[in-house]
Amino acid sequence: RRWLNNYNKRIRDEVGPELLKRFKMAAYEWMERKTRSIPEEGEVDINYFIGNSVVCSKSSPIFIIIIMIFLRIWN
Repeated sequence: RRWLNNYNKRIRDEVGPELLKRFKMAAYEWMERKTRSIPEEGEVDINYFIGNSVVCSKSSPIFIIIIMIFLRIWN
């Protein structure tokens, strides 16, 4: 599980900024849902991965705008 979490983090770190830079918001949100970290021990709620868990929530548009501004400043 740790290997998968590390891989997913790498995808978020490398692909996420490119998607945001190109304003691919739907793709970014899909990537965020599909690369969530999973608990390294214990049971895993399968609903967490298909979007039915109470832990899941839609990305805030404000959060995405802040990320986009941050990327513009640092690039």
